[in-house]
Amino acid sequence: MAIKGKTKSRGAKGVTRGPKPAYVPVKTPWIRRSGLWIALGTLLIAALVGALAIGFLQEREDQREQDTVAEMATVVNQYRGQIDPILSTIGTTLPPTGFDGFPELDTSLAALEAEDIDKAGLKQAGDSADSVAASARSTIALIEEIPTSDLLRGHDFTQEFVLYVINSQGNFLRGLKLYREAALLVSMAAEAESPQLRADLTARAREVATVADEAFTRGYSDYVEAQSAAQVFDPFASGASG
Repeated sequence: MAIKGKTKSRGAKGVTRGPKPAYVPVKTPWIRRSGLWIALGTLLIAALVGALAIGFLQEREDQREQDTVAEMATVVNQYRGQIDPILSTIGTTLPPTGFDGFPELDTSLAALEAEDIDKAGLKQAGDSADSVAASARSTIALIEEIPTSDLLRGHDFTQEFVLYVINSQGNFLRGLKLYREAALLVSMAAEAESPQLRADLTARAREVATVADEAFTRGYSDYVEAQSAAQVFDPFASGASG
């Protein structure tokens, strides 16, 4: 009878090893990260450079504006030095920005418009009108001689400022020509034999004188604007005086 051998004992099962522990680096707090500070430093430097560049450009622009205003002041003062003595012979300033040209012309017109004017009054009105006509004519020649184009040439002025200077001269001249025409009409009215003709000529003279006032006022307004743009306008200066 065969002897059964001992049954081979089953060996114990091997334990499966777990995964090897991986190294987990400790995260550096964001405030201590060098990359962050490098980026911030770069941004700060860029911002500083930008601010300095803007400041430099603004300073240069401010200086350019100051230089331009100084040039404008020089031109306006040269113009004013020629125009003020002329204006002083024909009227008076009305501060802050008005001017009363040839007030004697209005006096003559008022006399002619009165119903009870006598021969002496007519003669006085006519003589005054003749004086205004002669004064306006000589004033026109003087203002025409002012070289505003030469004063403005070679400068980088704004169109607005250039027009103020040029238009002031142009409107002064238009106003003066109209004043002269009105004065001649007054002189003719003073010599008219017919009361109706005198009245018609006086009415026409009044209309022309009104337009003259408007043109001259525009000229003086442009003159004031040019001075204001150049920062040399003094609204309470005595200016021209009759």
